[in-house]
Amino acid sequence: MAYQTGTASGPAALLNSLATFASSNGWSSQDIQAGKGFTSPDGATFALVAGTDSLAIRGCVGLSSSKVASEQPGAASVATVVNAIAGPFAGYTFFAGNEDGAYYLHGVIEAAAGIYKPFAIGRLVKFDSTVGGEYASAVNWFYGDNYTNFPTNQYHDYLFDSRHLYQGNESWSHVRANLDGKANNWMRLKTDWEGNNALGIARADGLAGSLISVGYQRFNKLVPILPIYLFGDRPSNLRSPLGYVPHLRLVDLRLLEPKQIITIGTEEWQVFPAHQRTLTWDVYRSTIPSSAYNGYAFRRIM
Repeated sequence: MAYQTGTASGPAALLNSLATFASSNGWSSQDIQAGKGFTSPDGATFALVAGTDSLAIRGCVGLSSSKVASEQPGAASVATVVNAIAGPFAGYTFFAGNEDGAYYLHGVIEAAAGIYKPFAIGRLVKFDSTVGGEYASAVNWFYGDNYTNFPTNQYHDYLFDSRHLYQGNESWSHVRANLDGKANNWMRLKTDWEGNNALGIARADGLAGSLISVGYQRFNKLVPILPIYLFGDRPSNLRSPLGYVPHLRLVDLRLLEPKQIITIGTEEWQVFPAHQRTLTWDVYRSTIPSSAYNGYAFRRIM
């Protein structure tokens, strides 16, 4: 089944459960040094490492059982990291499937009641034949006086975000696109044009930043879900669209509750906060994490 819920005692147990779930949905998994490697049905490969309170995810272009994640063939230079997940968890939800032949594994860890940690690996639904499209992204939260309760702070990393500052928790979402003659070209999601970055969907120049903040439609109170498009740096300060993330959408949670299922035609989508849905935020020295109404809708295939 392409949808699974459960509980886990910590990151290592969660990674084992993810490997079992992946195998039942056409993926393969194998042990690597200090972690596990995952291969999708369409050949995308990823190296995942469970820490004591984290899950580090790194894209690569092959897997070697004798090497650590950072030394896998063609590995990205940075990992995206789910942090503050020591466990035991209140629960987890896994999603698998493909959209137009682009396969994915998406998950949400409920680290504690109401505290969510989404992550995503897979391949974009690409707009052209450029080699690549593999992506790895995770929500990474920075906890501190002027950060924890401030959903727009740049030290937080949202799924497929571009506003994040790496100096926070040293986590960076990334996507591969072999543009302009480059090979094994992993692009960090970052708003600045630097010749080899990718631009995400929300916050800091993202295509849907202003749209998602509108919230629900005032004439019918329906909440739109918005595709997550990625763009890659090209020469002369230009960018090209790379594709969009399969079966994952942005959603405003103003009128929705965490884990609520919404139906669009014959499709079911389950919504989760980016971290924690709260009614108030931006309180200095508050220890309550808040991602405001920022959320994601995951396609649920039973």
